[in-house]
Amino acid sequence: MKALVVIAHGSRNPLANEELQKMVQHLSQQPENSHFDFLKAGYLELASPSINDCLDELLEKGVTEFVIFPYFLNSGVHVLKDIPKAITHYQTTYPDHQFTLLTHFGAAPGILDLVTQLVGNK
Repeated sequence: MKALVVIAHGSRNPLANEELQKMVQHLSQQPENSHFDFLKAGYLELASPSINDCLDELLEKGVTEFVIFPYFLNSGVHVLKDIPKAITHYQTTYPDHQFTLLTHFGAAPGILDLVTQLVGNK
């Protein structure tokens, strides 16, 4: 089984955390994502479930292939150290499972075009 795990920072504001949950729910309804058995949101700080809780829950459900998407604009300490450290731990602990860490949101192809489109029409 295969899962997409979207990881965000987390917020003290429940509305911000709910927005991520809703986005992941909408992602799960897109035909392009039908190859994932599970789509889940997790957080690094201030909210739950944590990245570890997400991965542990999915492991219990039998997931063997994980795609992790850092939902961050910039390559700060979470993107450069914290998320890779967590993924390395799971890769070491579960060597027969596949863990793929995607490029963070802000560095994804098309982001510059999207920003240009959003601000260029104003």
